[in-house]
Amino acid sequence: MSSGIAPTIREQTSTLLLHGQLLCAAAAAFVAPLCIGAIALLGWPPPASAAEPIGYGLRVRAMPNQGLVHASMRVRVRVKHNEAHVRLWLYADRLAVSPAVMDEISYRWVYPRQRAYGGIKLSDVRVDGSPARLRYVRYPAGHERSRDASGGDALVELPPGPARIVSVSLRFRLVVPARFGRLGRAGDALALLAPWYPLVVGQNDCWDYDVPHHIQLSLASGYQAWAAQRRVQGAAELQAQGSYLPVFMARRIHVQPLGSKGRRTRYIASSAPYRAPEPEAQGIWGLRDLLKIDVPRRVERVLRDVELTLRASDLPPPDPPAVVRIPTRVELTSLAGSTVVVSDRLFEVLPFKVARAFHERALRRALFRHAALELFGAKDGAADRGWAADLRAVLLADLDDSRRAGKRLRPDQILAAVSFHPIVDQLLYAPQIPFEDVYFGAVAERDVFRDDPVHSRLLLARGRRLLEAARDAMRGPEFKRFAGALLDRRLSVREALAQAAPRLEPRLDQWLAAPRLLTNYKLLRFGSKPLATGGFEHRVEILREGAAVVEPVEVLAIDGDGRELRGRWRGSGQRGTVTLRSQAPLDRVQIDPRRRLTQDPRATQGHPYADDANWLPWRPPLVQWWDVKYLPGGKWQGFADFALRRRYDLEHTIAGTINGSPRWTGARALYVESFGPKVHTNRRPLSAGAGLEFRRLWPSGDAGGGYRFAALAQLKSDTISFIQDPRRGYYVKGDLSLGFVRGDDGALGPLVAAGLRSALLVPLGLRNVTFLLGGADLVAGKFLPADRPDLADGFVLRGFEFGEALGDARLYAAFEHRWTAVAGLDWNLFQLGWVREIQLAAFGAGGMLVNPVSIDPTEMRKRRLRGHAEVGAGLHLQVDWGGFQRGLARFSLAVPLTRTPAEKQGRAPVGLQIALEQLY
Repeated sequence: MSSGIAPTIREQTSTLLLHGQLLCAAAAAFVAPLCIGAIALLGWPPPASAAEPIGYGLRVRAMPNQGLVHASMRVRVRVKHNEAHVRLWLYADRLAVSPAVMDEISYRWVYPRQRAYGGIKLSDVRVDGSPARLRYVRYPAGHERSRDASGGDALVELPPGPARIVSVSLRFRLVVPARFGRLGRAGDALALLAPWYPLVVGQNDCWDYDVPHHIQLSLASGYQAWAAQRRVQGAAELQAQGSYLPVFMARRIHVQPLGSKGRRTRYIASSAPYRAPEPEAQGIWGLRDLLKIDVPRRVERVLRDVELTLRASDLPPPDPPAVVRIPTRVELTSLAGSTVVVSDRLFEVLPFKVARAFHERALRRALFRHAALELFGAKDGAADRGWAADLRAVLLADLDDSRRAGKRLRPDQILAAVSFHPIVDQLLYAPQIPFEDVYFGAVAERDVFRDDPVHSRLLLARGRRLLEAARDAMRGPEFKRFAGALLDRRLSVREALAQAAPRLEPRLDQWLAAPRLLTNYKLLRFGSKPLATGGFEHRVEILREGAAVVEPVEVLAIDGDGRELRGRWRGSGQRGTVTLRSQAPLDRVQIDPRRRLTQDPRATQGHPYADDANWLPWRPPLVQWWDVKYLPGGKWQGFADFALRRRYDLEHTIAGTINGSPRWTGARALYVESFGPKVHTNRRPLSAGAGLEFRRLWPSGDAGGGYRFAALAQLKSDTISFIQDPRRGYYVKGDLSLGFVRGDDGALGPLVAAGLRSALLVPLGLRNVTFLLGGADLVAGKFLPADRPDLADGFVLRGFEFGEALGDARLYAAFEHRWTAVAGLDWNLFQLGWVREIQLAAFGAGGMLVNPVSIDPTEMRKRRLRGHAEVGAGLHLQVDWGGFQRGLARFSLAVPLTRTPAEKQGRAPVGLQIALEQLY
């Protein structure tokens, strides 16, 4: 290009850029006011307030039986020059909506019965005695500050003015619905153990200010309360220092002293706790109730462990906190102010030391968190106090395990011997249980309901995630210095990190934001090349999917000689390479072998651990389904359905079935390929399979027996997630068999068998569901009597006897309505399980047989079609086996409606079916 043309182009380009800038500026001047106005209309918040509370005063009238609290409140607030508003956090506003994460499994953890709503409403808002304008700020579901988790904010406008102290007064009406949790009403108990009144939010979104609270409480007649470390009744003056003053109310507050040697505290509950006899008790005075658990004594033992560990760490144990027991299914243990809150499910678990250790560890962590707040809270400051205390609590809990030489076992290690059971398999690979973090100790600690105020307002990493992030990022000496600095009462957490590893100080905010950053790690590829000097150099490539974070990734490799090699990717960027050396090529590679990274299932199409290695070990054979029945005449019927899968593999299954009945005995084997978006981290909804089947057909009456050989094909779509008590979803399954039958007389002929079965679950609220079933089966070709479809096979008609309703083909339909009549039960089955719910069921079923077989002489003339029908009722008991895994015991009574007088002879008028499963 000539030099004369270039300046012209540059001048034109500059002119165009200038015009573009002017146009953008004009557009911005026009659009900006509209955007600001739209933001105001949408209720999006302005910048964070710099206000700071000085003290709260409340007059409260509580009616626990109605879940109502009426109050007037005054808070003195220090504000800066020309502060525009005071922001009030309304945690209780979360009661106005259902949790977005609640599903057919977890609704039982939130609501005792149906959905129930409440919330908080403000009125008569004033600033220094003058009426003030109020505006609410709420976020929709899916936002990290969604209303169902974080509640809402109320912005109280301030008149312009200098830096000063203002007085904000208001009235509010709090409605606490029938709901489990920190703010909830269950039975005669009302828990106000989270911020139940508005709290001032200041700079850095801080609400946890250590200020005085003065409450004049007036209780409805017949109720007592536990607040400010004492039991009160009627009217009382309450004083406390902290972020808020928690209150627990009930008809009767039972106070059980705990501790000894001058370090005493109390165990608080709305019902009298069971106390077992002292160890030295003799005779009948030493008998223990096997159906009850001495929770206070177990709490005492944990209190002693905590005190010993604090002293061993050169920390003075603070006065132990009161322990309050409330109905909650989301948090097994937690902290409310200076009070430890425990679930009424605490220690309701298998009476084995290894099982109860999970509960003890959770309680120790809550107690260590209280101690950390007392010892270090002033150093960490209001904005960091909550998460910093939990970080120190996790470190102290680990030190406690080391002090007692306790070996921490994971659930997969404990349950290895029984991992063939379908419920155990579901528990290991896609747990559907309350208190999941307590049992599995996952680094992520997802805490999806976020009842804890520390994580409710702002989604932050919990202590375990923070500690493991530091452990992964630091070298050994650095981490030791950091751990020691965390227990130095002169340092805040931020100062401890700056002192131990200054280079990592900028990463702390990323660690805190980890729950908001979805990531998945993937072993991309690896290879080995020989070196001129001998041996091999290995390159392992790692891919990070999702959010851009910086965190180290550990690599474990095993070469052909069986030697273990370990390396580490420092974690910068989206891809990384780890170089290793050994004397043989690599055989196996796995990233994150200790499962210390947070890998979110939402960041990948499969199980987040499935792409971490080039090999996946096989699980033990899984018994997916089994059934055994005793039949009249001393005969048995039963089957077992097996599956063989690799760990974390959702796509490939080798399935097998073994059947036995008076008509035939046989087995089948299938290879099944699954596909489609995952239902959960243990199953995909669509599958196709092919395989082989063999049956020995037994002689019956004048008919001879034989053998059946067939090739099978199967298609299935199944969206049902909760296998123990499904409330929604559907499945459709089709089978086709092509083969031949060889009779005992040597006759040989082809056979075709086909079947279709489908079901639909229709939820009606939270406690009712209707189940609809339909299907058809047929056989054609050379088949023997034992091959005929049976309507009374236990999966269609329950009132008819096995083999009573045979034909060449069957067409059937059924319905069942299930109603959860009683929930929240606590029937102890010798601590092996607890009955939680009683379901009542009503059902009806009918079917049509083509070319039926009948024993009634009046029916012996040739009939092409024959119908059968029944009605019945059932009782279902929902059981928490082991204290955590939901199961079911089903009892069904069915009355046949279509038997002829001859068919009734010698048969029971009703059929009884007992099963340990749910689907029809």
